[in-house]
Parts: sequence; C-alpha cells; structure tokens
Amino acid sequence: MSQNPPGGPPNYNPYGPNPSNPNYPATPGTAYGGGSQPPSGPNPGYNPYPASNSPASGDPHTPNSSYGPYSNPYAPPPPPNTGPNPYGNPPTPPPPSTGPNPYDAYAPTVMSQNPPSGPAYPPYPEMPPPPATPGIQSPQRGRAGLITAVIIALVVIVGGAIFGVIAYNNNQATIHANATATAQANLNAQATGTAQAYATATAIASNYPFSNKLVLSDPMVDNSKGMNWDDKQSIGCFFSGSAYHIIQADSQHYNTCAALNSDFSDFTYQVEMVIKKGGDGAAGGLIFRADENHSKFYRLSIDTNGNYFVLVVVDTTGTNGNARVLKQGTASSFTTGLGQTNTLGIVARGDQYSFYVNQQLVTSFTDSTYTHGQIGFDADYGTSATEDVFTNVKVWQLL
Repeated sequence: MSQNPPGGPPNYNPYGPNPSNPNYPATPGTAYGGGSQPPSGPNPGYNPYPASNSPASGDPHTPNSSYGPYSNPYAPPPPPNTGPNPYGNPPTPPPPSTGPNPYDAYAPTVMSQNPPSGPAYPPYPEMPPPPATPGIQSPQRGRAGLITAVIIALVVIVGGAIFGVIAYNNNQATIHANATATAQANLNAQATGTAQAYATATAIASNYPFSNKLVLSDPMVDNSKGMNWDDKQSIGCFFSGSAYHIIQADSQHYNTCAALNSDFSDFTYQVEMVIKKGGDGAAGGLIFRADENHSKFYRLSIDTNGNYFVLVVVDTTGTNGNARVLKQGTASSFTTGLGQTNTLGIVARGDQYSFYVNQQLVTSFTDSTYTHGQIGFDADYGTSATEDVFTNVKVWQLL
C-alpha cells in the first residue's frame, strides 16, 4: 500500500507545511521527511509536534499536551524507538528534588511545591503507632514498694493508736476536770449555803426573837387556835372585840389567865398589850412556865409609868408573900400612859431569862425554879379597877 495519500505528492506531511514543490524535500525533523533522524531513545526535551500548539495547563486530555504521544488524537504514531512506549512501564520518576511524580498516585505531597494539576487522590490514612509495651518491674523494686507500703501502713496504724490514746486521755482529763469543777462548784455552793445558813442562824440566834421557828401565831380574836384560853367573864378572862381581855376589879390583888393546853420549855414569848383602864399604878404583864391551877409560875408586870418587876410564885395562896422578887426596875423603852400599845417579850432558855419591851432588852436574870409550863397574862389593880387588852400572841421555839 502506498504511503502517500491518493492524489497527493510523495512525502506529504499532513501535520507540517506542504512545499509548493512536490519534490521539495521534507523539513528536517519531520516524521517522513529527509534529513537527519532524531536521536534514538527517549528524549525528555524532544517533542515531535510544535511546542507552540502545546497548552500550559498540563491537562492530559487537552490536545497537544506534553504528557504523551497519544495526548493529541490527530498526531501520527511516532517512529519506532523514538519515544516512550505507551504499553511499557512508566518512566522512572525524577528524584524528590525535581518534584512529585504526576503519575504516582501514592507519592507524598511536598508542601513546599505546588501540587500538579489533575485529579486528587485521597492519601492513605496514617497507621497508628504500636501500643507501648508495659515495662516489667523488677522483683527487687516490687519488694521495696511492698515494704514501703507496709511501713506506711504501720506508721498510720501506730499514729492512729497514739492519737486515739492521746484523745482518750484528753477526753478523760476533760471529764475529770469537769467532774472536779462540778464537784468543787457543788462544794462551794454547799459551803456557801452552809456559811449563809450559819450566818443566818448566827444572826437569828444573836438577835431578838433568837429563832425563826414560829410555833404559835394567834391574833387572839377567839379560841380557834387550840390553846384553850380561859374564857369566862365571871373570872375576868374573855374574848371581846377581836381581842383578849383581863379585868382586875379587886384592890390589892392581881388576876391571871392562861392557855390551858400550852406547854413550852425554851422559847421566846411575845404579845401586844394595851392598859385600857386603871388608876395610878394600873399594870399588866405575862405569866410563863406556869401551872395556873396550882398558882406556880413566873410573873412579869409593868405599870403605865414603865415600872416593872419579875416574881416567882411558889404557892397556891396567890398572895404576894408567897412570891419572890427576881428583878425590878424601869423600862425606858416603854410607852407610858393608858391606851398605849407596847410589845412585851420574855426569852427563856434553861435557867436564863431576858425581858424585852418593844424589841429592846430591859433586863436579864437567872432562876431554876421552873423549867416548862403554860403561858398566859396578868392584870394588876391600881387605884381603881384595871382592864388590859392583849392581841397577836407569838411563840418561837428556841433550838
């Protein structure tokens, strides 16, 4: 078969310029023209097609691309052994310094160079690093750690025990201190209370009426206190007008009225007295440690002028001749005159006696004739009949 196309001149190059002379020799370097042949073997700088027709984009699908002889569908096949073999192995990629190989899809991308144009291929995922192999602890080091742990545990246990003992001792000390303080406070309170009680008792024992043990308090309005006072107008002893009255109308005599159910030994006996009627020398007073039915008692009498005497009556005749004077005098604390209220008091302790007027000591005396008995009142005739009124009787027992 003829190599020239029909009707055309010989050596016709469809891709090169056609000479006007059919016998014009072909341009050197063409596929079919004369002249010297290109060097055999691959030549990176050799392009059988004009470079002016090659695009700069480098797209392998663009005509006249520099990536291979088959990039241009209109170019004739190259002569044998004049270019790369499309069916052989790809050419060896240039060294890394020349840039990435555009035909190696798995080549790493060099960040300092511009990547080639064309389709992008996903990179292979990075392989995770192999797991670290745990170190093997030497037996000696493990034994040392165990010993250290045991020592720490022993320190903790011993320290806890010591702390517990100290805390227990502190707690016991606190409890003991609190108990001691409480006991001391109780002792102090008891001592204070005892001291106060002693001081109170001392004050009471040293001051009239010398006791706080009141055993009788009778307003003398009636006979309701159980003392069984003499209550007969015929004998001049009776309750009237919320008070107790004694009348002595016989001259040169005295009248006594007693609480028949009373019996006191050591005591303070007190009463409020008013000499209501009577002439000069009219008097009134007390009887104590008495046995009235047998006319045995101590008798104390004081007149409107404050003159007093104390007698001990020892017989049943009722005459002054059977009485013995123990003490006599004048009480300056007595309010003189008729109708005046005076408080009389007698303190009997053993054979010791003291006489008080309005809580003021008048005199003291000693006698052992009688040790206990009844309490009562006395009225003495003056220059005329005498009437005495008594209220608010009180008796304190002496300890």
